[in-house]
Amino acid sequence: MLQHVLLADFARFLLEKDACDPTNTTDASIIARGVAAIEALLESNDKDLGNAVAVSFLEHTFQSTEGRASCITEQFLPRTKEMLSRLA
Repeated sequence: MLQHVLLADFARFLLEKDACDPTNTTDASIIARGVAAIEALLESNDKDLGNAVAVSFLEHTFQSTEGRASCITEQFLPRTKEMLSRLA
């Protein structure tokens, strides 16, 4: 349960960053590290973590009405993109 809460909060945290402004190097760095962290969770092949990423992080990001969400999802790495495509 705690994984889901943390990943939903993490999604909100990333959505607050300005992913669409390439001149904002601080936010770009945070987003890049966040996207890499999500990919690492998926690479662990832990089914519980994969489920938490799908349900709490990806769905929250995908369903966000924030215009910046698309700028973040464009930066997703291969496993994260694959999982997101299954949710769409």
